[in-house]
Amino acid sequence: MSGKYLLDTCALIGLQKQTPESFNLLSQKGVYLSQCAISVITYIEFIGFYGVDNETCEQLKYIANQFTQYPLDNPIRDEAIAIRQRYKIKLPDALILATAKTHQLALLTLDDKLMKYYQLYT
Repeated sequence: MSGKYLLDTCALIGLQKQTPESFNLLSQKGVYLSQCAISVITYIEFIGFYGVDNETCEQLKYIANQFTQYPLDNPIRDEAIAIRQRYKIKLPDALILATAKTHQLALLTLDDKLMKYYQLYT
């Protein structure tokens, strides 16, 4: 799998909406989208929200499928358990952190709370 960076759901949504914050996040670090990946959790969160219509769902799938996707596996599972035992953190965030840690990827996020955990844990 390729990529040096892991986008979380907030960053991916920001890119989809073309927010200045999301583009600044990448440009400040000199990151190209081709260097980015997502976790399966980000894929699910990005596409699987209540009330999305079929056309929007297909558009979101197209965007998400442009990135390498890291599936859940036993090392990520075990890392997520360790993270949750150490911090009071939501399960999806723990799985995203575990994916970044397990695959030695730098996390790119617009979520200040998740970034705090990332900085504490890595």
